[in-house]
Amino acid sequence: MTLPWAFGTIAGGVNSQAITYTLKKFISDPSMIALLTSINLISNVVVGAPCNYMSDRVWTRWGRRRPFLISSALSTAFLMLLIPFLPNIWLLAAVNLVFQVTIDVGTCTEALYFEVIPQPQRGRAVSIRQIMNGIAGMFFSVVLFANFDAKYDFDLSGYGLGHLYWTGEYTLYLVSAMAVLANAALYMFFVRETPVDSPLIGQPFRPLSFLKDVFGDKRWYLVYLYYSVPTVVAAGTSQFGPLVMTDVFGYTKGDMARVGVPSMLITLFVFTPLLGWFSDKIPRTRMFQFGVFGSVAWVTWYWLYIKLLAPGGVPSLMFIFGNGLIGSFFSTAIFVTYGALLFDLIPSNLMGTLASGFGLISSVLAALFMNMCGWFVKYYSVFFYEVNRADSTRYDYTSIYLFQIIFGAVAIVMYMYFLLQYKRGKVIEYGVLEEKAEQRQEEEGKEAAVLPV
Repeated sequence: MTLPWAFGTIAGGVNSQAITYTLKKFISDPSMIALLTSINLISNVVVGAPCNYMSDRVWTRWGRRRPFLISSALSTAFLMLLIPFLPNIWLLAAVNLVFQVTIDVGTCTEALYFEVIPQPQRGRAVSIRQIMNGIAGMFFSVVLFANFDAKYDFDLSGYGLGHLYWTGEYTLYLVSAMAVLANAALYMFFVRETPVDSPLIGQPFRPLSFLKDVFGDKRWYLVYLYYSVPTVVAAGTSQFGPLVMTDVFGYTKGDMARVGVPSMLITLFVFTPLLGWFSDKIPRTRMFQFGVFGSVAWVTWYWLYIKLLAPGGVPSLMFIFGNGLIGSFFSTAIFVTYGALLFDLIPSNLMGTLASGFGLISSVLAALFMNMCGWFVKYYSVFFYEVNRADSTRYDYTSIYLFQIIFGAVAIVMYMYFLLQYKRGKVIEYGVLEEKAEQRQEEEGKEAAVLPV
């Protein structure tokens, strides 16, 4: 069950890094880049959330979640093959919109994943998933993204075909499409869902019922608040991170890979197993708090170093590596506990329904933050970046860290409020109670009961 995440990480690299540079072939304005890369808001509201919701309510001979995942993978792979060959920004924007739609059809991956993993093992399972993601991410960075700008000329005139011009960008999208197709094959031939005893099966999709089921129950408001914290911590800056390295610091994509790979290896084989083990041994709320506070402190230090201490405002690659390792430690502490704690709080028969709410909230927040961040970079550069005054196409992308500091403080306040309510007993761990009930009934030789909706 971890392989889909690994293949999905490669596809995610397309959606978070490669697409940014593909767009930059046609536009340079950070606010426009942010707008086009946040276009998934529409698809998540119209497609992603309803698909997640219905994955709790349908049953076919293929299962209930597999039909969504298989159709998503096949269509996403097809569109991925088209993107690098599109001749203008208008076609690229249109295909990107459909591309986001096809991705969002398969948003029930998380629900299927935690559905089959016992509650006590979720911390370790997330650690294994993180390791697989890291290996896939390392392959994407070192092999694919590092060679994004490479150009090749194959002389095929001996075969009567003339010259074939190829680029690293084409290779990246081709290999990523193959990874997504591998995901489709995995779901088609190696995953089987067992029938579930849920009162939700067979319920039709009705917009008002959907909104009521997803947002009408006050029990889940604090869960939604918790779910939003990592998105607020990130503050929509991920799309612009690579541009800090290339456009501001002047490093190459190959330099990014050389710095990133050792950090990934240490994160994968030291931080992730260690913190994953601890996340099953100590309160997950505490480890998550450690990660959030540490991440905000780290980004504050990094921005101050760039502005006040780095020679010429450009940190060395060695410093970027060491400092990035510290940031990775804190972010790993967040994400090895994040999903496990989240699904401790909700019953299994509502995973798809609540995942719809998660998708809607994350989509709205991500789109909002990405666009706010793009505008922040644009106008910060106008007022505070001398290079922009000489060349209006140059922007100070390091300002994303200041933007992240501001909203990191907001995230801390959000999580402390959640933690306070959690300690007061206002947040019930339905997933944990369900697991204990199943264990108790197995010991008594009875069938596990289904928790009431």
